Amino acid sequence: MADCAEILPNLVLGSKLVPYKYLLEQNITASVCVAPADEVPEMLNINFYRFPVSFQNPDQISKENMYKARDKCIELMNEGNKVFLHCVAGFNRSPAVAAMVISKVYDVTIYEAVMHIESLRIIAPEKHLALIE
Repeated sequence: MADCAEILPNLVLGSKLVPYKYLLEQNITASVCVAPADEVPEMLNINFYRFPVSFQNPDQISKENMYKARDKCIELMNEGNKVFLHCVAGFNRSPAVAAMVISKVYDVTIYEAVMHIESLRIIAPEKHLALIE
């Protein structure tokens, strides 16, 4: 599916355009969204967690929410969930958080994590990764 990629065994990165049916077929049990409610509605029948990160003007709240989203993804994965991490396009915010997850779980640099994700889908998380450097 073009709008998503399984970047870790229990972590799928994508956009709001991924069909709900596809998520169910992939056995997604939890969704972590880093877009505000006015950009992406909540999903039904999947454990849903929202940590809004500003797209235009990332700030301190966005930075804190990126870390919260990272930690929630790791917690859910450790509990055996298959997690769908997304924003609107799956191009900036959610890939930045995905890189943070990979970096923490596998003890690699953010840039190594980004290279891994880029091998699976097109992303451009630089603006949001600048918050954590």
